[in-house]
Amino acid sequence: EKTITLNMVKAYDDALALTDKVEALPETLGFPLSTAQRARIFDCHAFHRLETYLWTERFPEAVALIPSLEKGLEEFRPWMNPVNLHSKYYRIALAYLGNGHYEKSLEWVNTILNDRGQFRRDIRSSVRIVNLILHYELGHDDLLEYVLRSTYRYLYKIERLFETETILLDVTPLTLGIETLGGVMTRLIERN
Repeated sequence: EKTITLNMVKAYDDALALTDKVEALPETLGFPLSTAQRARIFDCHAFHRLETYLWTERFPEAVALIPSLEKGLEEFRPWMNPVNLHSKYYRIALAYLGNGHYEKSLEWVNTILNDRGQFRRDIRSSVRIVNLILHYELGHDDLLEYVLRSTYRYLYKIERLFETETILLDVTPLTLGIETLGGVMTRLIERN
């Protein structure tokens, strides 16, 4: 996928130009496309544009794109690879997260976490980390310990507990604690 490569080498304008060409493809061909062909164009065009917006931290533009993505997902879901749907849901969650819409982001994260079908481990692992961040940002202190331990166990079990994840999950008491009467720190989450 050339658009992905263009984003990786930070050729964002080229990535968006290529996405525009793909979007215009139905008009340039001059004949009607099948639903499966339109689904493929939707898959490439819409989500590659969203990906470019995420790479460039253009979160308001990414969020503005979401209603059309939701409409396309509804229309074309039967023609899309179910394993890759989680990747698309995750990108939508990231757009909302980047724009500070934590509740909306959490809805998409929960859609992924509650799906017991096929999934990609890399996406599921990243979603677990984002889930932890969202609960922290939303002030769900009562859930943080459970989410933290659950995330740690999951990543350990599937052997995706890398250095970055370990550092993030190795929360110090001062990070997730509260000061009580007399200036004493009450730990909400114990060190792993």
